Amino acid sequence: MRTPEVFRTQAFRIIAIYLAIFAISTLTLVGFVYWNTALVLDRQNDETIEAEITGLVEQYQRQGLPGLTDVIGERLRIPVEVANPLQALEVKEDAFGPLNVDDVAPLLMQVVGLALRR
Repeated sequence: MRTPEVFRTQAFRIIAIYLAIFAISTLTLVGFVYWNTALVLDRQNDETIEAEITGLVEQYQRQGLPGLTDVIGERLRIPVEVANPLQALEVKEDAFGPLNVDDVAPLLMQVVGLALRR
């Protein structure tokens, strides 16, 4: 079977080349816009996260852990409390030396969880 005469004309070849160049340039432009948009959104997300972290650090420095839990609870609109893995365990008074047990307890979450695992 022979190819139709239209495919062998100069006009068809020019249109095919133009179409290929147009498709490649369009894909390149769309890729460039997508890449730049992704960069801008990532940068904005990073700036927002940094601002949130800075605000929470300032709250912690001003009001301590109770103030920080209050602020987080207000932002999340749910009650927030500091986890205390030692709450259900008996701990000797001098187990942590001069440190307050309530201050150390949140840091021991993973350790106590692993110790209680069977």
